[in-house]
Amino acid sequence: MKNLLILLTFCFGLVACGEGSDTTVFTKDDLCIESLGNKAMVCYGMDKTDAEKTLGTGTKENFWLDYDNGVKVMYRDQKVVMILLVEKSEKSYSTVRGAKVGDLKDSILKLYGEKYPIVREKSPRSVDYVYDLIGKKFIDASSIEKIKLESQKDHLFFSTVLNDNDDRVKMIYLSDLQATMQLR
Repeated sequence: MKNLLILLTFCFGLVACGEGSDTTVFTKDDLCIESLGNKAMVCYGMDKTDAEKTLGTGTKENFWLDYDNGVKVMYRDQKVVMILLVEKSEKSYSTVRGAKVGDLKDSILKLYGEKYPIVREKSPRSVDYVYDLIGKKFIDASSIEKIKLESQKDHLFFSTVLNDNDDRVKMIYLSDLQATMQLR
């Protein structure tokens, strides 16, 4: 009986661990990229000096600092508020859930959930998720424009821009909504 209980506990543990990330919630911890080599992370809210320990020194480009290996970062008050993965990042970085530039749209939907995405099929094609940290819920497309400027920092944004000719990811944005709205 004792061995059966140990075996069942082990099996339930394997099932729970194998399910992956919870796609019904989104936290600031989901707004991180991870080096595929040494697993070093750069995360939303991180101090610029700490981010640059992983990324090196960036060069100024419009709103961003552009780093090697296809990573761009926007800072507000010396804190990371947006991370952009572009071409050349696919062999060096992924999101903490495992998404990379070059992945298929279906892979993104499996990693981040099929229930809440905002899928745009017209150019620029994308799969977006907006999560309200205060209300602890995903926001639909019709509600985004209603979010007041002062609460945009309380809404997390994840977006993958897709190639026009196929369903491959060409860019990944991780940010708060305020940083995203600055790009408009």
